[in-house]
Amino acid sequence: MEDFDKYLSGEMSDGERQQFEQALADDPVLQAELQVRVGLRQLRLEKKVREVSTARMAWERKRIWRRILLGFAIAGLFGLAIFIWFNTGKTPPPPSNIQETEQETPVGDPLQPAEKEKNVPVLPEEKTRKPKRQDIAEAQQSNDQLPAPQVFPNLRGEGAAATEIKNLLDQIWYAQYPPSGMKPTGVFAEADALLMEQEYEKAYAKLQRLERKLPENDTLNILKGYCLMNLGEGTEALRYFGGAEEQPLPVRQLLEWYRGQCLLLSGDKAGALAAFKAIAGNPGHGYQRHSKNAVRILE
Repeated sequence: MEDFDKYLSGEMSDGERQQFEQALADDPVLQAELQVRVGLRQLRLEKKVREVSTARMAWERKRIWRRILLGFAIAGLFGLAIFIWFNTGKTPPPPSNIQETEQETPVGDPLQPAEKEKNVPVLPEEKTRKPKRQDIAEAQQSNDQLPAPQVFPNLRGEGAAATEIKNLLDQIWYAQYPPSGMKPTGVFAEADALLMEQEYEKAYAKLQRLERKLPENDTLNILKGYCLMNLGEGTEALRYFGGAEEQPLPVRQLLEWYRGQCLLLSGDKAGALAAFKAIAGNPGHGYQRHSKNAVRILE
């Protein structure tokens, strides 16, 4: 049993793997048992995928209903404001009528100044439009905003602790793909295409098959860790990210951000906060703003 588990999880050394594969080639019984174990793993993965898809659809439905209700509320407030304005204020005469009045009034008529004073209610509208232009200018100046948080993966478990973690992840989750400075090619091209379409379970199955044929490498570790992270498996994702330490600076910084999210996924809020604080204290880090926002939310 231990040999099968070590073989499927990629924990065997090269010598152990060759010895085990030689035993498989000579023993049809071992081959059949291996196929059974691979099938059981695939069934567990498909079950997890269905759970993730169900939770994601429920979350999308709630978001759509919130937007619909918010739209009705805004429309109601706007209609109420128009109703109050028409019933409490005097509607200014149209500009064409004002011009006709001025043209028809004789130049020497002493009532002409009084008629112009009657048109003064137009001026408060000009005053009310100035603060609106100032608001727009202020919004344009504060254009240094973080990307909108993405949909976070489904979490196993229920209760107050799980709900808190879900709420936190909803506010900070950001999982960029492809990672900056990294473009998987060659044998990873099919998995890369699946990841671009957010087909994480299919990509993981493809990478699982590649792992049996390829020696351990950083690209495989990063891609498998990314799949697991988006499937809600924070602890397992950390194990793969830990096997890809020596990377170019952009990829290394992205992995540091991913590790903070994985710690929070696994329920280690204190560990995640420490990881985000370390990034937030590094002015040259590409995810400093993301981490400052995460620290503010977690604290």
